[in-house]
Amino acid sequence: MPFASDFAIMFTKAAPESYSVATLKVPPGFDPTLIDTIWAKLFPGKKASYLFQNKVFDISYNSMRKMNRAFIAIAFLSLMIACMGLFGLASQNAATRMKEMAVRKSLGASGANLAYELNRKFVILLGVSAILASLLCYFGINGALSLVPSKNLPLGVFPILLAFLLMFSTAAIAVFYQSRKIALINPAEVLKSE
Repeated sequence: MPFASDFAIMFTKAAPESYSVATLKVPPGFDPTLIDTIWAKLFPGKKASYLFQNKVFDISYNSMRKMNRAFIAIAFLSLMIACMGLFGLASQNAATRMKEMAVRKSLGASGANLAYELNRKFVILLGVSAILASLLCYFGINGALSLVPSKNLPLGVFPILLAFLLMFSTAAIAVFYQSRKIALINPAEVLKSE
């Protein structure tokens, strides 16, 4: 993977009237009033505007922190919307199969058996989609990072495992809630409308 230092650099000289920035290397403890004095001699009537490099880095890092917070907020909102959708799918699955589960319960099925029958296809579909999405994200993000000429840390397994944990814990809560509701149903109440 190429790094920024591996690229050839081309310099061009700008016209003096387009000069706008000068870079100075100064020793520690440098008195910035010296810059003002020299500037006033070279350009009378114009005020010098300067920043030390650590201030430039601080501005850049603060901007990156703000952008990072915005991306975290967007990711959190996306996760919440996805979790609500996941809960909605589990609820719809339970609602459409309520009569089937009532018949199974009236024939003697246990709560665990009802939960298994209710959520088996849902959990399989969730697992397959999680594997496909994680592979796509892993290779896509690593591919995008390899195009940037800088030293990037490779995407590890931890973010993907964290996403799996969040997704499956949300699914487990939704499935548990719906399974508990199915286990507590009274088959006579559900089937009396038939």
